[in-house]
Amino acid sequence: MSAAGVPEYRDWYVWKADEETGEKRAQRYFNWEQIPNFNFDSLAVRRFLLDVVDEWAGMVDGFRCDVAWGVPHEFWKEIASRVPDDFLLLDETIPRDPDYHEGEFTMHYDTTMYGTLREIGRGEKPATAIFDALKDGIRSGFPDSAVHLRYVENHDESRYLDDCGYDALKAATAATFTLPGAPMIYYGQERGMTDYRGTMRWEHGDDELTAFHRALSSTRDEHPVLRDGSVERVELEAKNGSESVVAFARESADSRAVVILNFGESAREVTLNAEIEDENIVTGDRIPGAEESDGGTTVDDGGTKLTVESVVVALVTE
Repeated sequence: MSAAGVPEYRDWYVWKADEETGEKRAQRYFNWEQIPNFNFDSLAVRRFLLDVVDEWAGMVDGFRCDVAWGVPHEFWKEIASRVPDDFLLLDETIPRDPDYHEGEFTMHYDTTMYGTLREIGRGEKPATAIFDALKDGIRSGFPDSAVHLRYVENHDESRYLDDCGYDALKAATAATFTLPGAPMIYYGQERGMTDYRGTMRWEHGDDELTAFHRALSSTRDEHPVLRDGSVERVELEAKNGSESVVAFARESADSRAVVILNFGESAREVTLNAEIEDENIVTGDRIPGAEESDGGTTVDDGGTKLTVESVVVALVTE
């Protein structure tokens, strides 16, 4: 309407004079012709957008806000103040920015963990790089109470499966379900899709991978320690090198679980500095290689020995 010359819409957008011609042009992010920048100093613009927020807030549970850095902080605060307290406001900034936390967004895309999981999957970093990525939120200025979205795929980049392989995908996905924060499954990830914007494979997908994602979700639901417990690194040694393997414990007042992730293409024989029960609670199967002792594993001077294909999650023997 503004481009058509309707005067009441003229101040809805940001205009800037061309340095050469002097002609005023609408400003756009990334030069996208279809997305001119709103003028948030305009009361009409703010009123219109807030009416949209009010309309949808009663019908949905939250908003995912792409390119959140392109909107003034004051406007996000205004939105946050008018939606219900339990309404999800999820921001996407690259990199994630703590300035969008207080009084604005309730959850943040963890771009650091996303990138780290990719680098681990490609063999560019050791699996223990997870711990540095986990600390990055605090180092960046986020409070302990901030909630971060853990994810391995999105609509802008190639699929993790295509980039890093099947086994690494399982380990990376398990990391998002067993580390603090909220896990996200990008559509088709659970079906083994390699086209990141293709048609959903409702019928001809990878049923085994789908079952794996379901099992991770159920395990997280059934064991609160995987959602709320503290995180502690668990030392291990792996036959033929431990670069692709990492272990950590989640602990609460009444429960402790150990997670072992193997991003490599082949199973690893691992010696773990912890005593765990012999059941992998993700699969319900006995952990391969574990020596049984009254339903648990035994620890000798060399530690607990077990075989890890992609993911093992086990409760700690009391």
